[in-house]
Amino acid sequence: MMNNFQYAFKLKFNVCDIINDKWQRPFIQDLFFVKNYDNVTDWQNIVNEKFLDLCNKKLPIYRIMVFNKPRVWCSTDAHIDPGVPFALNVIFNDSNAKMQWLQPISTIPKPVSYTTANTPYQNYHDGELNLMHEECLQDDVWIVRTDVPHRIKIGDTARTCVSLRFTTQVKDWDQAYNLFRELDWI
Repeated sequence: MMNNFQYAFKLKFNVCDIINDKWQRPFIQDLFFVKNYDNVTDWQNIVNEKFLDLCNKKLPIYRIMVFNKPRVWCSTDAHIDPGVPFALNVIFNDSNAKMQWLQPISTIPKPVSYTTANTPYQNYHDGELNLMHEECLQDDVWIVRTDVPHRIKIGDTARTCVSLRFTTQVKDWDQAYNLFRELDWI
């Protein structure tokens, strides 16, 4: 049974099991970069064919998001990904960044906003939150909880994250954890 206070689980994959070794990153390491990729052609450039095939059979991908946060980047805001209780994050170029999960002080729900790529989110400012948990998620493959406010605190090196989003009926974090256990990915 899952510990309800866990917000991330390391998967049985390595970065090289997922990321295509021929992928040409569209950014330099110390440049802020965020982009959504919504079509299979783009995914094939980023994720290797073997892992894409595995996902197509077990857990179909609907979006891949790429985030690069330079070492000088800092944000105190946090966000929720509405309707998306988890993401599979492949993290590399990271020495000591921390992912934080926070508790809103108010019970009044935040309005849903949309990024320029039409991705929904609910934004929170630092004074509206209390820290619940933080964890160093370094150079590996993780499922992370995204249905509570979360943010990244960048350390002394840039952090690149390839975040996979899946077509699934999973409605909450417990179901996500159980799904990945059933797949034998945890």
